[in-house]
Amino acid sequence: VKETFVANSSARFVLGSANVDVNSIEVQVQVSASNTEIETWKRATTLFGLSDQVNAFFVQGYEDYNYEITFGNGVVGRKLTDGNIVRVAYRTTLGSEANGIKTFVAQQAIEGFSTVTSTLSANDTFATGGSMHESDAEIKFNAPRYFQTQERAVTETDYVTLLQNQFPQLGAVTAFGGESVEPKKYGKTIISAKPRGSNILPNGLKDQMVKFLKGKTTLSIDPVIVDP
Repeated sequence: VKETFVANSSARFVLGSANVDVNSIEVQVQVSASNTEIETWKRATTLFGLSDQVNAFFVQGYEDYNYEITFGNGVVGRKLTDGNIVRVAYRTTLGSEANGIKTFVAQQAIEGFSTVTSTLSANDTFATGGSMHESDAEIKFNAPRYFQTQERAVTETDYVTLLQNQFPQLGAVTAFGGESVEPKKYGKTIISAKPRGSNILPNGLKDQMVKFLKGKTTLSIDPVIVDP
């Protein structure tokens, strides 16, 4: 989906779909209707390191499960000017409806070829991880805990909260210290997670989780992902 907004002092940039995949949001800003110079802005999830010259946008909740795009104020993040044209592109989803899909049929010829075969990648056997947005109860439970983590993984709860926020396809997550298992694994944090609609955690997703956590933990602690 592509939407266009014109910036002014009272403009709000509310996306029209309640089924937005927020990780897919892309924002470009055109100087004006007469000046077609375009710059790409990047999504920010923290205020750290955002000067008044950083092209950053933020995503926040709006009513009825919709989302709103906001921008900097000229002190933290660059501020829009009146007349800027904001172009937003994103994917809408159908939640869990795609889970389990593994066979694809071409609906039309591709560059003249009518016989088309699709092959899944080696790490995946079928589509997984699709889910609907959080319920009101889940938001009330998760939001204060995410705020408490302050973007770092120290306690076991921090690991769970960070992973659930970064990977919404995880239906359940638990974490515990390596000293609590046999044989003991000092200096390790063990994480076990179950994706929505499946009991199998793909290896590719495990790698993504470890890479994400390494930027949030102390240098002396290594995250280890294990199957449920």
